[in-house]
Amino acid sequence: MQHSFYEDKLGLIMRHNQMLKIITFGLVASMLLCLTVILTRHTTVRTIVLPSNGASSYWIESGRVSENYVSDMSEYILYLYLTMSDVSRDKHADTLLKLAAPSSQGELVHQLKNEGDRVHRENMITVFYPQEVSVESDNLSAVVNGRLDGFNARERVLSEQLSYRVKFTLNQGRLWLVAIEKNSEDKHA
Repeated sequence: MQHSFYEDKLGLIMRHNQMLKIITFGLVASMLLCLTVILTRHTTVRTIVLPSNGASSYWIESGRVSENYVSDMSEYILYLYLTMSDVSRDKHADTLLKLAAPSSQGELVHQLKNEGDRVHRENMITVFYPQEVSVESDNLSAVVNGRLDGFNARERVLSEQLSYRVKFTLNQGRLWLVAIEKNSEDKHA
């Protein structure tokens, strides 16, 4: 009688151990499934910027930015690059260099010096009026067409249609200026 009692208990313990093994296997499998989902899930973070002037909003994702942002930054960069006088050229150059990628600052300093020397030599104030901006989202660049006016003692001495290509790169969520090039396919010149 005792022998059968112990056999029943042993059978009950063995069934209990089997049930625990099945539950343990299920828990391990579900944890591995959750871990796989977490590790393979690609989350996209979109940062939305609302400027204080309320003109439009911009967004930045991993590897992409809104066309509005590229367009507005291109206009601003060309304002800093082409609108200048003897008084403003150093401040514009400093601001522009803060927006430039470190790898392209050398070439940009050279361009700014040449443009500043020309304005100083001709004792001129230049003003750039952007008229049309076309953004190329795939390669983070924009072509800006506009008019450059130059004034010398209240007299307009320069008025020409120009087209510039402004190139950017995106690094860790920040848009960096790479190059400012006079557009060789200038349909206005």
